[in-house]
Amino acid sequence: MKKTTTAHFEHYKACVQKYMDKYKLIGWRVYFRHCDLEGGYAKYEADYRNASATFFLGTHLPDDIPLSKQVVDEWAKHEVIHLLIDPLYLLSLERFVSQDELDTVDERLVVHLEGLL
Repeated sequence: MKKTTTAHFEHYKACVQKYMDKYKLIGWRVYFRHCDLEGGYAKYEADYRNASATFFLGTHLPDDIPLSKQVVDEWAKHEVIHLLIDPLYLLSLERFVSQDELDTVDERLVVHLEGLL
């Protein structure tokens, strides 16, 4: 079992912030935790109503998982992209969704991506 270090965690935090800025995800309260994710490498949890997100970096990794600054950067990017697109995913899980709700979330994502691409 490999262990991530404080240096990995600090790099993860910096990378999350870099991608939050790059993808223009402004107005979020962002928190971080470095803890055991039971086999996971990184994850996030978000409260979209209150615009707060917690990003997690796992402390223990299987030996076959590469661990480098580049890999940690990729994990951060992956989690921030989830934060960007998950409102559409979460809406799709609702039992009853109106066309207007879908259109609104879809349009927000498209407009956001227009400014990035």
